[in-house]
Amino acid sequence: MTIQIFVPERSGPEWTPKRGLHSAVRALVHFRMARTLIAFGHALGFRPLPATSAGARLRPIRHVMALLLAAVGSASANDFLIFPRASISRQYDQPGATPVNSVLAGMSLFYATDFERLRVLAEINLVRERKDGGVQRENEVERAQIGWRLDPHNTLWFGRYHSPIGYWNVEYHHGNYLQTGVSRPAIVEFEDDGGPLPIHLYGLLLQGTRATGDGSLTYELGTASGPRFESQLEPVALLHSQRFGKAALVARATWRPDAAGDNQFGAFAAHTRIPLADLPETELRQALGGIFANFEIGRWRGFGELFYVNNRFVDSAQSSRFIAGYAQAEYKLAPSWTVYGRLEATDATASDPYLSMFRDFPRTRQAGGVRFDVAPKHALTLEFAAAKPLDAARQRRVELQWSATIP
Repeated sequence: MTIQIFVPERSGPEWTPKRGLHSAVRALVHFRMARTLIAFGHALGFRPLPATSAGARLRPIRHVMALLLAAVGSASANDFLIFPRASISRQYDQPGATPVNSVLAGMSLFYATDFERLRVLAEINLVRERKDGGVQRENEVERAQIGWRLDPHNTLWFGRYHSPIGYWNVEYHHGNYLQTGVSRPAIVEFEDDGGPLPIHLYGLLLQGTRATGDGSLTYELGTASGPRFESQLEPVALLHSQRFGKAALVARATWRPDAAGDNQFGAFAAHTRIPLADLPETELRQALGGIFANFEIGRWRGFGELFYVNNRFVDSAQSSRFIAGYAQAEYKLAPSWTVYGRLEATDATASDPYLSMFRDFPRTRQAGGVRFDVAPKHALTLEFAAAKPLDAARQRRVELQWSATIP
């Protein structure tokens, strides 16, 4: 299942006093909706940063930005989507071990708007998970971008964005309803979930599209601040005190045989300097490249990615290289029923000096399940997975998820 989420390619209407009055009314409605959503989040247990935190100093700025976005969005082409989700899971880390149970509730708020040549995109992820008797909370601005349309086919963005590496990280975001299954492939897992690659960058991104007959060629070029490594990769945060990494460069090219279709093929490359904290080494330089494809034939869909990753520690000149990737197949049994399966693998071993920093990264993983679209924009997904981490016994996991999109 592929659902495109994008900033509409439309410009705002010419201003008149009547439209201005309507815009002011819609802005007030949007602001009240935002207050209602915040109250709903508090009821679920999502709490703002404490007054003593660094985020408190940013709160007035965030309020002003929220008002500006409400005013701009009310007078322009815009999309505001909510992606709620809830899941229960059980994981067996090794034979005979006590299973780990988890209950998760969350939602992703997605907003995109155009106002003439000005473009804005934002995504906020709110998660609360009860696991091992404790509660973990995540309130994170995952993406915040402001863009300027250079011409009808090219846009220059600034802010925090998803690095355009591969297929999954561009097609899907934190709204789980958009993807057929429950989990993401390990190689493109989010940083705070143990992912080994820079998924979020903070800086400039140039996007463009060029028509080629019936098809299209799309490109992305980015230069930004990459993440730091502090027990895990830490991208530049927006709600906390900002700690920048070092230079990151990324490029991606995608060809669609039919510009209006979902079939696509492409290649990508990236280079990132990653500062290392609390380790004998102080910096790692990571270069990666790869290819991806997505195709649909009748009821069948197949897609996958292949990564080649080269890591070099600056101080010791120690290096490592590995290949990782996945392939996923889906079959639509009926309009509301889809079965799927995914295979993941890497040629790395437990002695790899870079992946040894991500102990749960799997050498192999198999995931599969069934998705039932119970109602328009509502889905239930049951997924089974088995993984063999680099230095641990085989893990098994079963998860049941409800996901939706509103409106």
